[in-house]
Amino acid sequence: MSDALIRSARDRFLATFEPALCRFIILPEQGKGIGAAVLRQIFADADSQRISIRLDALRGSEANRFYQRHGFEQTHEAEWDIYYVRQPSPIEQ
Repeated sequence: MSDALIRSARDRFLATFEPALCRFIILPEQGKGIGAAVLRQIFADADSQRISIRLDALRGSEANRFYQRHGFEQTHEAEWDIYYVRQPSPIEQ
């Protein structure tokens, strides 16, 4: 990945960064279910507050399939990113 591409991604990230709304996971290994477990907790928190979750992933990233598998719907695309949203689950009666 070129330095220019990395700087561009960093600049876009910093321009929209909301620290109170962000959680990050850096894992040496993938495919162990840790990301899915974290998403379940984030979903529970968001559902209890009735808020949607918005995120984006770089084009070509394996994260796109991960987010789609976990119920995120693509909203739009830009030059470098694909954007997603997940609406709160229906309230159980």
